[in-house]
Amino acid sequence: IRPDYPEALVNLGLAQSNLGQLALAAMNYRKALDLRRDYPEAWLNLGYVFQREERWNEAEPCFLQVLALQPENLAARLNLSMVLESLGQAAEAEREARAVISIAPDNLRAHSFLGALLLRKNCTDEAIACASRALDIDPDFVPAHATVAQALLDRETLTRDDVDVLVRGEALAARSAPIPPGKALAAPSPAPTSEPKRTPPLLGGPEPSPA
Repeated sequence: IRPDYPEALVNLGLAQSNLGQLALAAMNYRKALDLRRDYPEAWLNLGYVFQREERWNEAEPCFLQVLALQPENLAARLNLSMVLESLGQAAEAEREARAVISIAPDNLRAHSFLGALLLRKNCTDEAIACASRALDIDPDFVPAHATVAQALLDRETLTRDDVDVLVRGEALAARSAPIPPGKALAAPSPAPTSEPKRTPPLLGGPEPSPA
């Protein structure tokens, strides 16, 4: 890895992050930012590392840096929403999740996360509506099924259609990969981060390796 090639450092960090080597990944994202402070992909992925480590106070400014550079970066805004909720700022988290939906009305994870957030605020009907919108987009999205199931159970009055929804959700969960741990049953994992832009090698250096 060339020490003056921030794109390669970010690609290396992505590979390390995928392998669970979060400390090494963070080190390389920081190196990339030392070379280029206005590099949104480096800020985004550094924030994602902090988010996975539940270092919420460090993740938040990383995502804010991305949004200062790219106001319509949906991954940064949705991850910021999740971080804000973890910091106890539910109103701000809801605002950011709704902002994602206003930019991208078919954003699956935004609808699902907003539903989970509203459920934790005891807004049961609106939570079901948001999670149901996510299921309109992807009928097999397990976190949204989990939100609907929990909301229906909270109501304590189930119709035959409700029971069918619960059975379908349980069947999907049984054959899906485990949902990453979160604060509640329906909490989704962080939104995927963006890959850095591919650029030609500098001065004969290597091509960035795939993430």
